[in-house]
Amino acid sequence: MPPRAKKTVKTTEGGKRYPLNVRTTFELRQSIEAAAAQSGRSLTQEAEARIESSFQQENAASVLEDQLKKWFQLADKQKEQIKELTEQLTESRLAFNSANMLKENAEERTARSEENLEACKKHLDHAVLRSIEIEKSRDRLVQRVDELVELLAQSRGVRIRGAS
Repeated sequence: MPPRAKKTVKTTEGGKRYPLNVRTTFELRQSIEAAAAQSGRSLTQEAEARIESSFQQENAASVLEDQLKKWFQLADKQKEQIKELTEQLTESRLAFNSANMLKENAEERTARSEENLEACKKHLDHAVLRSIEIEKSRDRLVQRVDELVELLAQSRGVRIRGAS
């Protein structure tokens, strides 16, 4: 007996359709039938829509993973900047204390000590302000990473520990 010719159906959405024979459990078939009835689609259209949706979810998850990697890289850079600023802040505090001691110890160096003190204060103020900015940026970054992790977990159907 010669093989049957494959049937193709032309549609207005997405071009030709090709047959795909699939066996499922009775429960899965009932679920698809119920979903098809609710959406107003045929059983085949519902199955096709569900399969296409799974590929779209995989693509979305991949995009989220890439974005999450970028956020983690940015977070690492921010951590390094915070570390550098912390070191600068420590150096600034040491310089500030040294300037104060010089001022108290020698009257003839008062003018120079005051200049050093002002420079240290400016440096310290700048470092403190920058540290505050970085801390706020880090908080926003952590919040965004948490949101991305939650989105990624939701797209994969994973429940994240501690999430409500």
